Amino acid sequence: MLTSAWQTLTFSGIPLTEWYRRSFLFRVLGYFSAWREGSWLLQWSDGIGAVLISLVLMLAPFVPNSLTAIFLMAVAAFWGLLTFTTPVGQGITPTQLLITLYWGIATIATVFSPVPTAALTGLLKLTLYILFFALATRILRVPTWRNRVMTVYLLTAMVVSAYGIRQAFLGARSLATWVDPTSPLADTTRVYSYLENPNLLAGYLIPAVCFSLAAIFAWRGWGCKALATGMSVMNLSCLVLTYSRGDGLAVWFPCWCCPYWCCIG
Repeated sequence: MLTSAWQTLTFSGIPLTEWYRRSFLFRVLGYFSAWREGSWLLQWSDGIGAVLISLVLMLAPFVPNSLTAIFLMAVAAFWGLLTFTTPVGQGITPTQLLITLYWGIATIATVFSPVPTAALTGLLKLTLYILFFALATRILRVPTWRNRVMTVYLLTAMVVSAYGIRQAFLGARSLATWVDPTSPLADTTRVYSYLENPNLLAGYLIPAVCFSLAAIFAWRGWGCKALATGMSVMNLSCLVLTYSRGDGLAVWFPCWCCPYWCCIG
């Protein structure tokens, strides 16, 4: 029942193949598919894409935003290369079409924004991250690359969490007014690790908590399971130490709903 509901929400049951074949846009996108078959470089497209995705996940917490943007532009360019060399109808999912619709709504909002310069900057950032998502949905369909990319992300998140926990014990200077001075918790240290923002750190750690918990069951061998358990404890501890209420609810709410979803299944 859950599978059926998910397919309905993501429009997975819509027959898109015929639309792809008749669409002028998708015929243009697959125009260079013949060139791809003879390209030596694109024979390694999945590996190259996995490396680009891993570099973004590995370096984003530690480098300036401008350098992250450069890597995201490389990801966007590589996604464009793959898209224009992919046969018609391959690599596009209904979920990606919904994301495209969301991007279109954001574009319209940017056009009518009272602060167009700031809105355009935000739209450019959104576009880069959406293209990053688009490439990830192509590459991470392959189990081998998915496991490797997730391992890179979890190891990076472990380093970020370790530094955040260190800040909780040794103290960290406040970079902004993260704590209400009139609150009983005014003297509480909100860790921010390398991201310099406790709320941003909490948002970064939410998928790390989920993936590290899943790794306990997915990874084979007691050593790997012990590592995944340690990652889960560190990520969850660091998430709690951010004292971010919204991100905390984002983690705990699915846990509260777990019995309900199990009954449905």
